[in-house]
Amino acid sequence: MLSRITDDDSVGKSHCRVLAAAYRAIHERRHDMSAALPRIEACFLVRFDAKIGYTIAWRRTNPGLELDGVEYKSLPSGLHNVNEDLIYFIHGSHAGVSAFKSAATAQHERNTLSIGVGVLVPLTHGRLGKSWLHAGSLQKLAEYVCQHHG
Repeated sequence: MLSRITDDDSVGKSHCRVLAAAYRAIHERRHDMSAALPRIEACFLVRFDAKIGYTIAWRRTNPGLELDGVEYKSLPSGLHNVNEDLIYFIHGSHAGVSAFKSAATAQHERNTLSIGVGVLVPLTHGRLGKSWLHAGSLQKLAEYVCQHHG
């Protein structure tokens, strides 16, 4: 069970609650499909801000798992040219997948909100740890955050 949580007011407490509830739903579904879905060791929301750069806006991790640098791996290079994407990466002994979404908004610098919702799974299931099995849920979460920002 993931135990540590960090919230950033710029994302909004309601979005953090939605992400936490979605994590719980994914976690519960994993128990029903335990042979199919790899165990989630970390779940996070990464945001790009033109003034600050890459930041982890929300996270929930297993104790002892550090996310240092995951914000740079979770968003695509040239993100200003991409509307949505899936990014796969390795972070220590974990495989990661992040659903990137960019949406127009008047509230953010350059009128764009760029976020990535991702998870880390253990590499026990091969080179990418079957992380792609979580991609559909992550894409839905990224879409929700972009539609309900503010």
